[in-house]
Amino acid sequence: VSGLYTNRDAAAVALQAALRLLLKELGIVFDPLDPRWLSFGFKKPGAKQTPDAPENVSVVSIDEETAAIKWDPTPRAASYRVRAKVVGVDAEPVLVGSPKDPDFTMEALATDAEVEVTISAINSGGESRGTTVIIAASQGSELKTGY
Repeated sequence: VSGLYTNRDAAAVALQAALRLLLKELGIVFDPLDPRWLSFGFKKPGAKQTPDAPENVSVVSIDEETAAIKWDPTPRAASYRVRAKVVGVDAEPVLVGSPKDPDFTMEALATDAEVEVTISAINSGGESRGTTVIIAASQGSELKTGY
């Protein structure tokens, strides 16, 4: 049994050495942002880390058809994506805005409908996962929100 562990450990060391050599050679051939890094199963060394998902999202009713959405600034985010889906109408969320600041005003909300809003953060490294979905139900002159 100890011989198997010794063989496994030796193979792991050899694999690590081969991967280090491959990374070094690819670093000579490829630019740090070259998409071919992904073909080898590596992240682009020059890409920024993907930002975290926005947190502490709040929705404030301005009037029956308008809502102001705010969230905490996300470290490493260059901008945000706001998607909305009218429940029972839209099959998939639709991009409604790409603000650079951590706030967004949704206008022309459907009355007497539930709207699921998802916010994600973006930079050159990619897009974060979406935040907890906010459901905003406009009922008459009152906008109700929840998670």
